[in-house]
Amino acid sequence: MQSYVLSQMASRTGVSASTWNTIITRESNWQSSVKNSTSGAYGLFQNMHISSGSCLLYTSPSPRDPKTS
Repeated sequence: MQSYVLSQMASRTGVSASTWNTIITRESNWQSSVKNSTSGAYGLFQNMHISSGSCLLYTSPSPRDPKTS
């Protein structure tokens, strides 16, 4: 199963299978049900659920915006 996942990831992203293997091994040791009790990160890549209220969007001011000129 790991070799199939790695080959799919490599062909779809252009990132080598060995790089994906290193990332997944480091993050979860290939345990898809693992969860970090401190951060709440979960899965192979230790994804973090971010709600829209917990993420700030930064946009640089437009040089044409009269409020910032």
